[in-house]
Amino acid sequence: MQGLVTAGFAERARLAASVICAALVPLALWGWMAVQTRADALQAAMADQRRVVDALGEHALRLLETQALLIDIVDRVAGGRDCATLRADAQFQDLLRLSAADSTTGTLLWVVNADGRICMASDPRYVDDRDRSFREYFTGARDAPGQHYVARAIMGISPPVPTFNISRARWRNGAFNGVIVTAPSLGNLLEYWNKALDPARTQRITLFRTDGATIARSWPPLVPPADAAVEHRVAAIFSTAQGAHHGHSVVDGRPRVGAWRTLPDWNVVVSSSENEIEVLAPWRQETTIYGALAGLVALLLGALSWMLLRGRQALERTVAERTHALRRSEARLKLATAGAGVGTWELDLFSGQGLWSPESAALLGMRRESFTAADWLEDAVHPDDRAEVAACWQRALDDGAPYDMEFRPAPPLAPTAAGQPRWLAARGRIERGGDGRPLRAAGILIDVTARRRVETALAESRARLEAALASMTDAVLIQGAGGGFTLVNDAFAGYHRFADRQEALRRLDEYPALFELVTEAGAPVPCEQWPVARALRGETAVALVARLRRRDSDETWFGSYSFAPIRDGDGPILGAVVTARDITRQRAAEAALHDLNRRLEERVRAEVAAREEAQERATHAQRLQALGQLAGGIAHDFNNILQAVETGTTLIVNRAADPASVRRFAATVLRATARGGAITRRLLAFARRDELRAERIDLPGLLEGLRDVLAQTLGSPITVRIALEEPVLPAVMADRGQLETVLVNLATNARDAMPGGGTLVFAATTELVAAGGPHRAGLQPGRYVRLAVTDSGTGMDRATLARAMEPFFTTKPQDQGTGLGLSMARGFAEQSGGSLAIDSAPGQGTTVTLWLPLAGAQREAPAPRPGVAPVAGLARRLLLVDDEEMVRETLAATLEDAGFVVLGAGSGQEALALLEAGEAVDMIISDISMPGLDGPALIRAAQQRRPGLPGILLTGFAGEASQLIAGEGSGVSLLRKPVGLAGLLDAIEAALGARAGA
Repeated sequence: MQGLVTAGFAERARLAASVICAALVPLALWGWMAVQTRADALQAAMADQRRVVDALGEHALRLLETQALLIDIVDRVAGGRDCATLRADAQFQDLLRLSAADSTTGTLLWVVNADGRICMASDPRYVDDRDRSFREYFTGARDAPGQHYVARAIMGISPPVPTFNISRARWRNGAFNGVIVTAPSLGNLLEYWNKALDPARTQRITLFRTDGATIARSWPPLVPPADAAVEHRVAAIFSTAQGAHHGHSVVDGRPRVGAWRTLPDWNVVVSSSENEIEVLAPWRQETTIYGALAGLVALLLGALSWMLLRGRQALERTVAERTHALRRSEARLKLATAGAGVGTWELDLFSGQGLWSPESAALLGMRRESFTAADWLEDAVHPDDRAEVAACWQRALDDGAPYDMEFRPAPPLAPTAAGQPRWLAARGRIERGGDGRPLRAAGILIDVTARRRVETALAESRARLEAALASMTDAVLIQGAGGGFTLVNDAFAGYHRFADRQEALRRLDEYPALFELVTEAGAPVPCEQWPVARALRGETAVALVARLRRRDSDETWFGSYSFAPIRDGDGPILGAVVTARDITRQRAAEAALHDLNRRLEERVRAEVAAREEAQERATHAQRLQALGQLAGGIAHDFNNILQAVETGTTLIVNRAADPASVRRFAATVLRATARGGAITRRLLAFARRDELRAERIDLPGLLEGLRDVLAQTLGSPITVRIALEEPVLPAVMADRGQLETVLVNLATNARDAMPGGGTLVFAATTELVAAGGPHRAGLQPGRYVRLAVTDSGTGMDRATLARAMEPFFTTKPQDQGTGLGLSMARGFAEQSGGSLAIDSAPGQGTTVTLWLPLAGAQREAPAPRPGVAPVAGLARRLLLVDDEEMVRETLAATLEDAGFVVLGAGSGQEALALLEAGEAVDMIISDISMPGLDGPALIRAAQQRRPGLPGILLTGFAGEASQLIAGEGSGVSLLRKPVGLAGLLDAIEAALGARAGA
């Protein structure tokens, strides 16, 4: 028993579920239908409004053009006459009155002069001297020369009827001469509108200006007050020439369905709308019925037959309503086509009688609106087109195909204003009876002259484009947005290895099966990244390189692609253009050129390295040769210095009891050591092998020092003289060592040219090289120092002088010259920014002239340090390290006299032992070159034990170690031996002062 109850409950549950599901299906279908039918109803209403707007627009355009014609006639008659002349012209008054009387719109006409007074009017009551220059029709026409200005709707004064004004400015000799104004009555316009309105609906028709101002409307108030906010919202809707919409009205906020159209050549918009609630009334009724039907199906599933009957009744009512709506729509369509100039025609094939609509008769140039099946072809169609039209008509009769034919009307219809023939398009269908026999034909007739003219122009443009593409060597593809190839040239077919263009005309999605596109790196390019696809997405590229492989032949080539989208102005993408060029040979040539350049660069580097090495060897050889030539003179100088030192010290020992003699001979020894130090420094600078380092050089000082060396080197028969043509000679920028080498070599050459002795003169002066003319030595404009080395030797003939600066050219015996001296001198001058020239003649000596650039603003020479007295009271402890006991003892004594406490050490290991024993030391002074632990290593070890400990290195030769320790920024300075007391004290004070400041 319990099982039966359970089974019954499950059955009822399944039945209930089935009923619920069955109920949900019709409810869901009802909801979907409600949405769809509402959208359909709104679309149908908007389509109706478009047709109404087209018809109303044609009527309004004729009205405006009629008013414009009246204004033009009055303007031509009035000419440039003034008010007094016009008022005195009775015929002109009659013309205005008759023009206004003949107007079907009840138009008023008046002429206003430049100061705003009405000169003449179709109604004399309006002629007075009141100022109307503030009126909108006056200011608007004045500010829009050459255009007809349409003013907003106003209420007339006498009679008080709604109207609006159309005006245009008058001009006389280029100056504003007033306006001509018409004021058509809105009565006739409203009457026409009322015929077009559906009395069953609250339809509204309005003429707007494109700025939103109301010109006329069919609903009260007929003259609305100006509202800037409303006009701004209305103008925003009219951003396009025509359209349709539904939603809340920007005028009154109520839901409406409407359409608008901007009249050509006028800033006037025709708008028509109807209440959306009324439009959707049939839809709501239909939706309610279907909703009730769905509900009844859900609640009374058992009464299916009854519900079907009710549904059928509802369907019949809906069909009747839609039939009625269709008839109303046909009536409105007929009205719209009449206004838009679209003609209709129909032919009873049984009786052979047919009718043209008035519009069709006008298009064909006929006065009658009836025709017969026997005569319409001869009466309506141009003789040259009759055969083709007749064949098309016969095909429509035979197989029922739609009738669609374009033809020219039969003469004597005049051609267009441009002299081109008129073209009409006739379209229609054949209605057949139950037995298949044709009963009736109907269709439309429209003027397609403008379209045919555009098509002809497009065909000519396409032909020119194809001719241009055919002449191009690059592959060109123009593709539409739909995916089909619109246009390709022969080069495109050849680029893709096709036989002809027809074979290349394929869809984009067919190409991946034929070709593979890869990047230069070898990565496959998917179809959506191919140039055409990227251009259709709006991308642009120039000279994009990719490799293309044809799958059937496995042929591969490189291509350079450029592509861009084709846009409708700034709007949507209409298509794409792609160009391609086969650059396979170019790539191969580039690779070969790259390889050639690489090999050439390697050869150039090798040649440059070899030349630089040879030049370096030659430079070093010149230095060695110069050093050898200087060796004798330097030895003589050092012998003199040693002689002075030995004699002076002997006299000091012998006369120790005579303080004055000791001081005098001690000063002599000091001067001798200073002279020896100067010679040593010049010799070291002369012998170094650095690269060219430009520095400021005091040329007089350099020449004086060089004269001391050359006086002994060249020998007594040679007199060395310095000739400075200016009291103060500016400094020059050059490498000091290289300049000294060049001058020594020139002096040696001069000595060889004066075997019996003579005079060698070093002359220097400044020279300004002005712009505008070539310099004999090829100098650029600027300021230079001209240094001339002149000898009184044998000189050179013209042939020798011509080759004097050639590398390896020499007139000396073998093994006595390298022939590089003058060439290296010229190279040094040019590298320094100057130049070199030689002047010589047999028996007149030789002058070698060097030009060197100035070093800029001269620096003041440091003031000489006054005699340094002992620094009393410092009580600083110095650690002095030197393996030469004589040097260590003399320096220690000197420093102790200056007030320092000095600890002496004979080696680096001994000095470190003192530091490790805890000796207090403020500074370490060490010789740089010592056995075992040298000076730089000693100072590093001392600073590791006592960070920040300053140091001074003393050296007679600056090698790599001294450069390293002096460049580390570790508080270590470098002094060259022999060092004077003043220089040593300056270095000590600077180092201790820096440590105290830290």
